[in-house]
Amino acid sequence: MTNTTYIPTPGSTIAVHNSGRGEPVVFLHSSASNAGQWRNVIDRMDHAFHCQAVDLPGYGASTPWAGQGRRTLAADAEIVARIARDLDRPVHLVGHSFGGAVALAATLEHTHTVASLTVIEPVSFHLLGNAGDENHDAVTQLRDTVFEGLCSGDRNRAMGCFIDYWNGTGTWASLSHDRQERFTKHLDRIVLEFTAAFEAPYTRSDYCSIQVSTTVISGVLSPRPARHLCSTFAEALPQAWLHMVTGAGHMLPITHPHETVALLRRHLTTLSASRQQASERSQAA
Repeated sequence: MTNTTYIPTPGSTIAVHNSGRGEPVVFLHSSASNAGQWRNVIDRMDHAFHCQAVDLPGYGASTPWAGQGRRTLAADAEIVARIARDLDRPVHLVGHSFGGAVALAATLEHTHTVASLTVIEPVSFHLLGNAGDENHDAVTQLRDTVFEGLCSGDRNRAMGCFIDYWNGTGTWASLSHDRQERFTKHLDRIVLEFTAAFEAPYTRSDYCSIQVSTTVISGVLSPRPARHLCSTFAEALPQAWLHMVTGAGHMLPITHPHETVALLRRHLTTLSASRQQASERSQAA
């Protein structure tokens, strides 16, 4: 059974959808989505964990961002800190795309609230380097297209470019008019999230300080910048390992839930076994 709780934060009232019992696992979704993107993943977790799927500001049942100043990764990271404080224990954190960038920021900003980390193609664009780098230039071009569409009023074209970039050419044209309209309503939020992802102050050295067990997941068919960022994090984080999912693209939590669950369960059970062994060694000492 799922129940929804609401968490007041300085910028938004956040809806958190809860199911299962056990160690808490918090799920953060991608741009233009909501907590529902995790449904097929959480349903396959067999209620072995307390799964908490978050609606980020402006999505699902959460209110739009209304905080002072620009929305930032650090502002969204406060959501994770608030959940952990309410539980009075660290949480296992799972983030996809923009949610992955927020998860990494939460681990930096609120280190003691995160028990472990799983990131699926985090869009931490601030690590892509400068103009002239092909990964930086590709994402900058997409960002500029989205910004121009918002300013000119050609929202449909802008959203179409965004959807096709992350899902493959022709995806937008295959959607019904109603689905296109629902996606287009998120364009303002996507602009805020692009800005947050590009302007975050964190450096590679900052991420090197993350000491929690981390699984980094990427799709073999994903856009090159997304795969590049996954490799960057797998190399930078001391306790990270990278897994490439064959036949998958950027939206792999939705298109490949079986593989996502298998990797997540492996991550969580390995961590649990390591803790148990450490406890036994401590008791024997």
